[in-house]
Amino acid sequence: ALPAPPYTILWRGQTGQALTSAPAVWGNSVLVGSADGHLYSFDRTNGSQRWRFNLGAIIRQAPFVYQGEIYVAADNNAFYAFEDQGNTAVQVWSRTNDPGYTPAVTSFNIYSDTLFIAVGSTNSAAFHYLFSVDRDTTSTTTYGLEGPGMRYPAIGDQLVYAANGYIDALDVFNGEIIWTSNNRVANITAGPVYSSPGIRDLSELYVVDGANRIYALDANNGSEIWNRSNDEPATSLAVNTSTLFVAGSGYVKAISRQDNSVLWRATTAGEALGGPLVDDTRVLVVTQSGTVQLFDAQTGAQLHSSAIPAAAAAGPAVSGPWIFVPGTDGVLYALQGTAPSP
Repeated sequence: ALPAPPYTILWRGQTGQALTSAPAVWGNSVLVGSADGHLYSFDRTNGSQRWRFNLGAIIRQAPFVYQGEIYVAADNNAFYAFEDQGNTAVQVWSRTNDPGYTPAVTSFNIYSDTLFIAVGSTNSAAFHYLFSVDRDTTSTTTYGLEGPGMRYPAIGDQLVYAANGYIDALDVFNGEIIWTSNNRVANITAGPVYSSPGIRDLSELYVVDGANRIYALDANNGSEIWNRSNDEPATSLAVNTSTLFVAGSGYVKAISRQDNSVLWRATTAGEALGGPLVDDTRVLVVTQSGTVQLFDAQTGAQLHSSAIPAAAAAGPAVSGPWIFVPGTDGVLYALQGTAPSP
């Protein structure tokens, strides 16, 4: 649930250089990567620096936390696992990938004890790899996928959805391709977003293709539920229980998941970095200019607008009454609203 407005800056966490990743929250720690090559941890409530760890390379993808372990990909073509011990962090493992791979182009996602992350290829910009990494042994399986740019892998019901030109739905255990969109849905620009239970099917997958068409697909077999023109380029998607939210440069719009009708369109102060964050009543957008906008999920009416005193470096994170926004000025900004009702 999103915090209620108004939002005011509660604290500022200073780092050595511009922030380069979206933040992640674990317990009382807010984690973020900096261009100075460090992973930083700030106290969630007061912004004091708890620890920092020097990876010697820029962290561009958001840290991923699961069962107390922090997983990070850095520009030195390596993956890291850390244990947060309060005022310090202990490295659990690291693995450096072969020279044929380029650094990660997505953050991690996880199914059971298997991490999934996408990297590029040094041989071709139109080829990417989905890595499947055992979080305990670091043993890795790779799946090569043709396409110009891999999207963040969505996971649902023992399938991992890799959008790299087309959509491939792979078995999380053996990498077998269960279904593919082939030429039906190509050049994915937004999504995939998985939702279960669906509105029209047991589970649903939402994407936008290079022709600016929005697709709702049956996530189990890839069959089409509906499609409609978006009329303008899209960069990110989000869903709540009834609505699909589509964002692009200067706008966010709401589309009924039941009948694909456009419910409303609102103007934003730029592209929604990290995509819109939504619950069943509100839509939060943070743009590159550092503007924070909150909209009513039912009507699109703007409920609040404020800004940090810098450009935003990446998307925000939300925890309780706080919104954490990374700045290009090297500051992590904590904005405080009202805690959502339980």
